[in-house]
Amino acid sequence: IGGNGDNNADGGDGEDTAVYGGNLADNTVEVIDENTVQVGNNTDTLTNFEFLDFDDQTVEIASLPQPTDGVELFASADDQELDGTPNNDILGAVGFSGNILNGLAGDDELTAGSNGTLNAGDGNDVLEATPGEGGNTLNGDAGNDQLFGGDVVENPDILNGGDGDDQLFAGLGGNTLTGDAGNDQFWLAQAELPEEPSTVTDFTQGTDVIGLAGLEGVVDTFDDLNIDQEDGNTTISVVADAEEITVGVLDGFTGELTEEDFVINEEITQPPEEDPSPAGEEIYRFFNTQTGGHFYTTSEAERDTVIENLPQYEFEGASFATAQPDDENAEEVYRFFNTQTGGHFYTTSEAERDTVIENLPQYEFEDIGFYAYEEDLSETIPVYRFFNTQIGGHFYTPSGEERDTVIENLPQYNFENTGFFANPLSELDVA
Repeated sequence: IGGNGDNNADGGDGEDTAVYGGNLADNTVEVIDENTVQVGNNTDTLTNFEFLDFDDQTVEIASLPQPTDGVELFASADDQELDGTPNNDILGAVGFSGNILNGLAGDDELTAGSNGTLNAGDGNDVLEATPGEGGNTLNGDAGNDQLFGGDVVENPDILNGGDGDDQLFAGLGGNTLTGDAGNDQFWLAQAELPEEPSTVTDFTQGTDVIGLAGLEGVVDTFDDLNIDQEDGNTTISVVADAEEITVGVLDGFTGELTEEDFVINEEITQPPEEDPSPAGEEIYRFFNTQTGGHFYTTSEAERDTVIENLPQYEFEGASFATAQPDDENAEEVYRFFNTQTGGHFYTTSEAERDTVIENLPQYEFEDIGFYAYEEDLSETIPVYRFFNTQIGGHFYTPSGEERDTVIENLPQYNFENTGFFANPLSELDVA
């Protein structure tokens, strides 16, 4: 398949593979819909196909990012640039520096590391710098976006709303906020007073508003604010514990602020990153020496049965901790058993689960294996996913070091980024 032009093919019953020339890295592969795969410059309609075969590896179509899901991409080194899709994506760079994340279209969630850039693109996006280490530039671009500044005073962030009606949350670190076009909200303080005041560069009276929330007893009404003008700027301060604290500076604004310019102690949107509930259970990891894949279980009885009766499974101890089933952030991790290879496959994606059930009869659905997270929350760890192109099994690891070793030394394992997020074992001690 391939060559010049678009192609149509129906694989029919059984497992079918579409063969393309060149290595996977030399081709652009995108799933357009459930029957259409775009490879390179061609749009081939492949019905009832399960695999794409390139010169260097075979890729399971069900493992590719599906168009309804968008993608989840997380930086693995400094100075990387990651692009989303036209769908709803999750991109992150926590722990790394100098990264550029481009959400493109769709309603995306972008999380910064340090000294990086978040470009939201079109859509109603969430840009988060709170988990980062400062020095980030957040560009909301088009759409009604939410931008959350960080708390690092010595390395402040820059928040640019772009077009649309945006909400800019200042954080604690003396950040710079620019709303650009639209009816924007500048939230100068939420629950805590800032360590350094943030600067608003383009407050427009009658269009934009200034927000303060969660400061009951310090700021209850407009009359609790001290508003002064100096050097062509307007300064907003409050008195807490007999100390006057500046919460924000309106750069270049010399008009008279009124009560209508403020929103005080009304319900507001909080940052999307929340601490998960205490971890659920230990999850035990086995290495299948026959398939090269991993098997996970939270059941001590199942663990003991495997140890006693299945010598091909090498017990590797507790690997990470699950989420509590009643945790509002938790998602089901669905478990499949590959009857052809004897390996297991795990996914949090309902779309991927349904695709496997409908199209891959060799995968026996075993319902919910455990609970984890689809998003990177504070204190969670990524569990990385690989596909073994030689035997069709999957390999999982929460270890960045093990991930890097596999990428560098085992070319038959195709890295599929993060499968899900879990709690570290240390979270089991959280009461």
